[in-house]
Amino acid sequence: MHAWGNLKEAAAPLPADPAALAALRTAIGDRPVLLAASTHPGEEAIVLAAHRLLLAEFPGC
Repeated sequence: MHAWGNLKEAAAPLPADPAALAALRTAIGDRPVLLAASTHPGEEAIVLAAHRLLLAEFPGC
């Protein structure tokens, strides 16, 4: 089996509701965001460990 490229990067962005996106941006403000989407089993633990490390630099997040 051969894999050529990354489908996530090759696909066009999904449509988004501009009003919902604006509301989300307002709710988040200028805080940093850590997003782990489309994870595989076990990766959530890695993300949580990274979050714990980042708390030292970004307290309260």
